[in-house]
Amino acid sequence: IKKSVDGDENSHIYQWAQILKIASMHRFTDMWGPLPYTQVGSGSMTTPYDSQETVYMKFFEELDKAAEVLTKFTVNNPGSKPMAEYDLVYGGDYSKWVKFANSLKLRMAMRISSVSPALAKEKAEEAVSDVIGVMTSASDAAYSKYNDGMNPYYRVTSSWNEIRISANITSYLSGYNDPRLAKYASEADASIGGGQIGVRNGIYQSATTQANYTKFSRLNIGIDDELLIMSASEAYFLRAEAALMYKWNMGGTPKELYDAGVTVSMEERKATIGDYLKSEKVPAAYSDPSDSGKDIAAVSTVTPKYNESASVTENLERILIQKWIANFPNGWETWADIRRTGYPKLFPIVNNLNTDGVTVQRGMRRLPFPQSEYNTNNANVKAAVSMLGGADNSATDLWWAKKN
Repeated sequence: IKKSVDGDENSHIYQWAQILKIASMHRFTDMWGPLPYTQVGSGSMTTPYDSQETVYMKFFEELDKAAEVLTKFTVNNPGSKPMAEYDLVYGGDYSKWVKFANSLKLRMAMRISSVSPALAKEKAEEAVSDVIGVMTSASDAAYSKYNDGMNPYYRVTSSWNEIRISANITSYLSGYNDPRLAKYASEADASIGGGQIGVRNGIYQSATTQANYTKFSRLNIGIDDELLIMSASEAYFLRAEAALMYKWNMGGTPKELYDAGVTVSMEERKATIGDYLKSEKVPAAYSDPSDSGKDIAAVSTVTPKYNESASVTENLERILIQKWIANFPNGWETWADIRRTGYPKLFPIVNNLNTDGVTVQRGMRRLPFPQSEYNTNNANVKAAVSMLGGADNSATDLWWAKKN
């Protein structure tokens, strides 16, 4: 795309592509940390890495430019959708892409809120106050219509028969009597009692456990279901957290934004909210019908009902629990939240086989750089390791994740 527009940074096509690039690359940096980014495309056979802080600064710069160009285009060309044929998310609607870009900017601002609070505040408030703003309605949520034959989650849980839904989310949702439970988890086999039953994470795989746990609930995802990229409800929970923790101007109180996030999530999942926002139910203890040795008490007592008289810590946990539920099955975001805040609380994994120093309490912190980088980009990847502030293993914290 860059070549097709001769590198014109004022091209709406180029800036649309920039948003797509950042949406992908921020996942990579949040897995590994330092990343080849600012010098990619220089023509060299090997590419130096940037620190994660440098990568984030460039992301913000590029998102600001993309939002500016696409906003100008929508103002000057109302109703025009020049990329509709190629856009499998919003059908060429650039105003939706600006909301997506601003919501992504808000997400990244919250990522760095503990390590760079002044910049985080600036970027978060810019995103929310922008003339087009962030996602606010269920119709703003980003889903990919691309399908290579089946939804990838369907492929793993049903076609390959490899995974089952986690006991973490079924225990929260069952305890809450949450109407999204049946939307997320299929019925377990009648031989173990039916209903929605998840599997504890970290169970050592064997022929016996494979036979036992294939009877548990699958992810309730159809072969042709669209793939969630970013929910609109996430933007509300990001705003609620920023308003609660830092008193930033997010256009509402923490409770107002939290309640809106839950409401929009229910709309996104076509669930009936009822009196859920008044519910004082708590997460349920977990019972494994195949092995009572895996039974465990609930790890949280936080309710769906927002409690303005509760501590900041309790309401932070409440916001991040609902953000996790709303983002299902997008586990990447929850992993990031756990690494920077410790929430939501999850059951400890059953068997910790890690030899890098990963603890059950803190969990895995990052992915080690792949061996292929050591094979083909050795000097640069070694320089990247020095930027980590720790060993190239799964126990070393990322730049923004040191608080938890």
